[in-house]
Amino acid sequence: MKRVVAALLALSVLFASAVAAAHAIGVSKGEYVVSGDDVEVSLVFRADELAASTTPAAVVQDLAIEADGTPCRGTLDSTAPDAPDGLRVVATYACGHAPRHLHVHAGFLDRLPSGHAHVADVTDARGRKSEHLVVLAQPNVDVDLGEAPSVGFVTFVRAGIEHILTGPDHLLFLLGLVLLPRELESSRRERIKSLVFVLTAFTLGHSVSLAIATLGGVAPSSRVVEPLVALSVAYVGAENLFARTRQIRRRALITLPFGLVHGFAFASGLLLVHLPRRELPLALVGFNSGVELGQLAVMTLILPALFLLARSPRAYDTTRRALSIAVVACGLVWFFQRVL
Repeated sequence: MKRVVAALLALSVLFASAVAAAHAIGVSKGEYVVSGDDVEVSLVFRADELAASTTPAAVVQDLAIEADGTPCRGTLDSTAPDAPDGLRVVATYACGHAPRHLHVHAGFLDRLPSGHAHVADVTDARGRKSEHLVVLAQPNVDVDLGEAPSVGFVTFVRAGIEHILTGPDHLLFLLGLVLLPRELESSRRERIKSLVFVLTAFTLGHSVSLAIATLGGVAPSSRVVEPLVALSVAYVGAENLFARTRQIRRRALITLPFGLVHGFAFASGLLLVHLPRRELPLALVGFNSGVELGQLAVMTLILPALFLLARSPRAYDTTRRALSIAVVACGLVWFFQRVL
């Protein structure tokens, strides 16, 4: 049984490394404003993600809008850079009549990475807004115009959960953190305490940088942050292989600054959304809560398997070494992908 668990853990990491490309912050924002017989659309994507997957013209073509069951005709109006590293695509969809029911199909999600999330704000002719989270599994938005707006907090909790669960680099970093030497603690209780301390430091770090970026509007370019995230993955794996036990005992000292780096990566998605300043605190709490819930779900799956393996020192040490090598390899591959 222990060998089976070890094999499954190793295969899961190797599978993730085989199918996962460099992890971009897959969040875009769309504003859909009903104006008379038209729907005015303004979409903001991360420029490098859009360029690697599709074109603005194809986005407008793939975005299908219907008014009361009748297709609206989309026309690309303009494209322009959108700070810090986004691209704004503006289009008009002529519907021929003022819609009472709006159906939006985000077909462009088929061309983007599978983890991409699209936040759609629909504003009716009276200025009332509803907010929707659109993903590949649920690419449609249906709005009876004039209905009360949806709750934004839940939307961002979902976005945070999906972000952490679809981010292989963040997940491998967490795995590397919990692959502690078996001899580090004398009991399971002590081991759990050590893990909680390490993960709390990571949480504190990314919460601080996420708040700085979203509330203060200050964040390094993704061209700097994304390679650093990859290096943090490789470093943690290498530390598992080469560092002495007393060095790993002080792991919280490195997870705090690494948490700051990952937090700026998390923030890129929220910065692209361009929420009104008064809505940022609620969005920040919701998104961060979603990230934490996602991390907790992952740890709930990983830790019981590791504790089971720890009953056999040889099986645990072999699995820990194999997984750490995989973590280093993935981190280095992502680093060179993102730099080059």
